[in-house]
Amino acid sequence: MAEEQSPFGELVKAAAGIAVQAIAPGAASALSLLKKGPDALAKYLADSNQRRYDEFCRAAYEGEVLPENAEAMTASELISMLRACTADIEDQKAPLYGRLASAIATGKVSSEFRYPLMSSVTTLTFAQLDRLRRVWVASNYALIPSQGSGSKRVPDVFAGKHLDDWDLQTPMSHAMFNGKTITLLGKQLVTACFAESERTPEAIGERAWLSDLFLPIVLMCIQN
Repeated sequence: MAEEQSPFGELVKAAAGIAVQAIAPGAASALSLLKKGPDALAKYLADSNQRRYDEFCRAAYEGEVLPENAEAMTASELISMLRACTADIEDQKAPLYGRLASAIATGKVSSEFRYPLMSSVTTLTFAQLDRLRRVWVASNYALIPSQGSGSKRVPDVFAGKHLDDWDLQTPMSHAMFNGKTITLLGKQLVTACFAESERTPEAIGERAWLSDLFLPIVLMCIQN
């Protein structure tokens, strides 16, 4: 049986000419749509799917993907990710699906991680994925605390606001966070789903110590 060829290169070609239209998700209330009847519902669904497909392609193309370097994703995997993207209840996650597909297609995600990451981006909420992004940033930069010296602790960054047991346990059940720090799988998810510009202290509203200033301050605190 011939090996299934990747269609990702053709998707990338199509994405090059896409101009994403600004269609406000959720602009119409559920009741107003229901009152307009099944035709209006069908059109709203088609528009929503098109918007997510456009976002998926745009995000995938951001990774400087070329048809010749995007052969590590099969047709069935691509279709599965597109279906998961359009079926997801959160519009904000469409670019995350696209970037993950790009990372898989270009071999930036190793084979043992691809299916756990595809499953996790579907199951975790955008807020949970964003919280993992904040933890990744805190793990890679010495974030300046609002008071005192030292740097922010990773568990504090993960906790954020409005964290309940479900929000805490779900990322842990997917082996993304162990209660103290982000795991290797979690790091893979963040780097695959979020652009480099989204993985900086400034991108999450934080500031970081300069590396040449942080160490003397820590040593001074230890000596005192």
